[in-house]
Amino acid sequence: MLAEISDQSRLPGERRLAELWGVSRNEVRGLLARLRHAGLVETRRQSGSYLLVCRGGARG
Repeated sequence: MLAEISDQSRLPGERRLAELWGVSRNEVRGLLARLRHAGLVETRRQSGSYLLVCRGGARG
């Protein structure tokens, strides 16, 4: 599923990701925090999380 996501794509919500991956929402939150810290994901208040880079692409 994530292979279909391109730069600036909105990611599914925490609940949906947890269901897809079979993990808790807390684990999804932790992963998203690590991805934000690495500069790969941006979280926008009241909008969701967005992928900033995709496979094979360099950011910036």
